Amino acid sequence: MKLFSKSSRILSNLFYTARISSIIFLCCICFSANAQFYQFINYNVKDGLPSSDVYAMLQDSDGFIWFTTDMGVSRFDGYHFKTFSSEDGLADNTNFGIVQDSKSRIWFYSFSGKLSYFLNEKINTIPCNTEIAPLFIRHLITSLYVDTGDTIWCGYGCDSLLKIAPPWGKANFQVIPFKNKGPYLVQFPDKHFIHGGTTQYVDELSVYNSSLKKLYSVPFQIISPNRNSIRFKFTALSDDSYLMTSDNLISRFNSKGLISQIKENSTNICHLEEKDRSILIGGYGGVHHFSDFTFNNSTVENFFNNKIVTSILKDNENGIWYCTEGNGVYYLPFRNFLYYTPENGLSESKIACVANAGNTVICGHLDGSWSILNNQSVKSFNCNPDERAIKTSVRITSILPVDAENIYISTTLNIFSFNLHDFSVKPKLGVGTKAMVASKANTFWSLVFRTLIKNKIGNSITEIKRIAVNTYTDNIYEDRSGRIWLCPTNSVYIYDSTNGLIDFGKNNPLMNTRMVDFQEDKDGNMWMVSRGKGVIIKKGNSYLNITQKEGLAGNMCRTLFIDSSNVVWVGTNNGLSKIVVAQGEEFRYIVNNYTSKNGLLTNEVNDIIQKNNKLWLIHNNGISIFDPKIIRDNDIPPPVYITNVNFNEDTVSLNEISKLEYNQNYFNISFIGLSYKDPGNLEYRYKLEGVDSNWNYTNYTSIKYQTLPSGKYRFVVFAKNNDGFWSKKPATFSFVIFPAWWQTWTFTIGLIIFIALIAFWIFRYRLLSIRNRDQKKSQLQNRIAGIELNALRAQMNPHFVFNAINSVQYFITNNDPDSSQKYLSKFARLIRYVVDNSKLTSIPIKKEIEALTLYLDIEALRFGKHFEYTINVNPNVDVEYAQIPSMLIQPYVENSIWHGIMHKEGIGKIEISMEMKGEILYCIVEDNGIGRTKSKELKKDKEELHKSVGMSNTKERLEIINQVNKSNMSVAISDVLNNKNEICGTKVEIHIPIS
Repeated sequence: MKLFSKSSRILSNLFYTARISSIIFLCCICFSANAQFYQFINYNVKDGLPSSDVYAMLQDSDGFIWFTTDMGVSRFDGYHFKTFSSEDGLADNTNFGIVQDSKSRIWFYSFSGKLSYFLNEKINTIPCNTEIAPLFIRHLITSLYVDTGDTIWCGYGCDSLLKIAPPWGKANFQVIPFKNKGPYLVQFPDKHFIHGGTTQYVDELSVYNSSLKKLYSVPFQIISPNRNSIRFKFTALSDDSYLMTSDNLISRFNSKGLISQIKENSTNICHLEEKDRSILIGGYGGVHHFSDFTFNNSTVENFFNNKIVTSILKDNENGIWYCTEGNGVYYLPFRNFLYYTPENGLSESKIACVANAGNTVICGHLDGSWSILNNQSVKSFNCNPDERAIKTSVRITSILPVDAENIYISTTLNIFSFNLHDFSVKPKLGVGTKAMVASKANTFWSLVFRTLIKNKIGNSITEIKRIAVNTYTDNIYEDRSGRIWLCPTNSVYIYDSTNGLIDFGKNNPLMNTRMVDFQEDKDGNMWMVSRGKGVIIKKGNSYLNITQKEGLAGNMCRTLFIDSSNVVWVGTNNGLSKIVVAQGEEFRYIVNNYTSKNGLLTNEVNDIIQKNNKLWLIHNNGISIFDPKIIRDNDIPPPVYITNVNFNEDTVSLNEISKLEYNQNYFNISFIGLSYKDPGNLEYRYKLEGVDSNWNYTNYTSIKYQTLPSGKYRFVVFAKNNDGFWSKKPATFSFVIFPAWWQTWTFTIGLIIFIALIAFWIFRYRLLSIRNRDQKKSQLQNRIAGIELNALRAQMNPHFVFNAINSVQYFITNNDPDSSQKYLSKFARLIRYVVDNSKLTSIPIKKEIEALTLYLDIEALRFGKHFEYTINVNPNVDVEYAQIPSMLIQPYVENSIWHGIMHKEGIGKIEISMEMKGEILYCIVEDNGIGRTKSKELKKDKEELHKSVGMSNTKERLEIINQVNKSNMSVAISDVLNNKNEICGTKVEIHIPIS
């Protein structure tokens, strides 16, 4: 088996040697390309521009960017271009210039010399356009200024100035000639100025200061062979001097004369001063960047080679815009970032590794090629042989700088030595290597398949030590103490010469994950990044964890770098994180994140290196370069505007949205926040006051509200840019939706009154009906009650007559004619009384007392003086006029005689008393008979001969009287007790209301 193994290695080495020979042959092939430093965005006809020929641009006071073309003018909001042409009222479709006046009007001056302005979403023209057009047959308008008094000043020609006074009519313009021939510049007090053309005879510039009322001249040299074609452009610089470009001449001057002047190889058209006093100049030669006002040091923006740049603008977010003739508009959003991309010669294959070697940066790709990057070019080398089987297996895995001229490049097949001076390639080790890391004493560590090898650097690579790892490992790192940190799939291994290989994460749950990179900071803390658990820091014997929850860009980390300032940079799949640790014993830190919104080429950051104080971020197919000291947030709050409102799918002008009908309650509102760096990622918060109680958040630029009820509303919206800065002022509009006529208070009140009247009529009708019904019912009940009373009286009178005849019969039977005569006399009088009062519901008390006296006398005669009676009437009783129901008291007196006194031994007594208490007549009938209890016992022992028909009739009669008269007549019967608490009689109390 050993012999077989040794033979296999020999054959394998021979095979690698043959393969390497072909690699060496092909490694000499290289190519180079220019490097692109900035990432430009191009807007052209496909994006909505009316033409690729763009002449001028302006960012207005609202933040919109305007472009003039030969096919109309266009306004850009970051999302869409809105174009205005002659069909919209523009005086001419070809416009060369654009300015904004103090009243926010946007002015356009055209090829034909006619003027237009934009105000309130409309294009307007001035009345005298037809009259002034002939002035510009030979000369074009070179500049325009509208002062605060609405006077228009136009620069044109070589010796004249056009003044148009308001109201800009046919008789309101005049031509003001200059005495000195040649181009001129007129400066106004507010630093606005206009300039004119040139002449082929005089080489001087006439400058007129309107505030000083002073004219002075500046000499200059005409370079153009065709002096009539000279193109002028003026800019007021920050030091109160002026910059003038005239064809290929760049001049700087002030009121004292010429300061400096240089010649270029091409005609210049536009220029822009930066905050650092650097100058950008564009024209037929592309774009030149001068570092200062001396114009000594300049760089050329290679991207604009062979492009005609007609205008340069810096917007409110410090982005730079370039207009071109024929190529549309270019926008540079992030000027602090430089980029390398495949468009400039970088391999399209994924960048697998990167290293900083001397003055160059070297990138290794998955396709087996590598690229050398410097400030001006990209040189690429490819060591892949043509054999397809080998081509698919070779990839660059690691790059290790050895000295100032040589680097080691490892692939899946070999390690090569690459010379940066002559680009020669030599094979060093016929073994594929996963990673390499420099060590001390001219050695390095290499990670081969499940094996860690220490190598000696020399003419050939010599193996010093081999350690078996026995697990898949991503990366290796050597700390300051010489320990080797390895990244297996789910732990951390450490190798040192004393303890050998140790599974460092075996007993630490935090380390039980896939680590991908290590770095040791200046304080000796070990930083580790993982796939899934973010950043892990070993600080002494303690461990700290920073994840997305603590502000990290993402938990899926790819690389780690600690710069010379001890700032930690972490590359993730979701952007770049900057971790700054505060000094002190307590571990405190701040995390800031950067993504493509801030200028990164993409959010995936695979590797990080530092070169010339700049960070190089390695992405899959490109590189982002920036200076950490000048990277900054986009702290310009985006202005926000309401662009369109549709009510019931009909567009309504914002000026007309104040009073709406009830059926105009379905609306769609469109708004826009102006941030050109990342318009698609603007966030909005909005609220419709009157509907929404809380803020709503969205990334869309339109909102719908449906079936709004009537009422007052106010829509409010803010915009937030990609760095979290909200608009200072919201966009708002207020409106009122009037209710329908049936929803108004007038209608409601009228309806309530109408319903109330109907209800009142129904109620009144019902009440009258009820009253009539009750009245009829009452009348019927009264008739019934009367009939019942009459019936009761009819029952009562025979009852009394029957008793009286019995008494007469008794006297006759006993042969007592005198008593019979007396009895019959009294009986006749009583009968007459009953007959007279039988039809009356009530009689005077006096008559009732007379009837009671007659009755008691008759009963006394009948029972042979067996009882005595008294009738006591209180003087407060009006016996003459006060009336009570007839025969009301008699049944109770009769009951006292027959059931109380008749069974008593001895003389019985009956006392009747009457007294008024308020409006109530108290009538008391009291006897000294046997009482109610003994009377009931006698009824049980024998059948009572005398049945109290009168008592039952009286009770029923009282109920009917109370019901008919709605009175409260009552009767109370109680026992009379002696001192021994024995029953010695009965007492009846009758309460009769007197009205």
